[in-house]
Amino acid sequence: MASAVKVLRDLVPSPGDPRRVDRHGRAGVAGRRGREDHRAVLITHGENDRQIPLEYARACYDEAVNRPQRELKIFTAADGGVEHIGIDNLKLFGDYIADWIEETWQRP
Repeated sequence: MASAVKVLRDLVPSPGDPRRVDRHGRAGVAGRRGREDHRAVLITHGENDRQIPLEYARACYDEAVNRPQRELKIFTAADGGVEHIGIDNLKLFGDYIADWIEETWQRP
């Protein structure tokens, strides 16, 4: 698990960090600023995630300014799950993601 956290921190340094580039040397990870990206993005995070700081999820969302649809879902205690990857309520997280995919990728 520690190696996955290190990889994410390397890809998404904290806001203001001069290393804020992805492994390909591009600024941001959720969508390059100044270039339109036609893919939708969903970023989910548990409010009590002790593995990945919430600021990283918010930074990814902020970087996705050129996405046609972007959503940041922060799961709270009121939702019924707050931990990393939804480990305290996998069904809640999984159902939310599945519903989002179905709604987002519907064919006309």
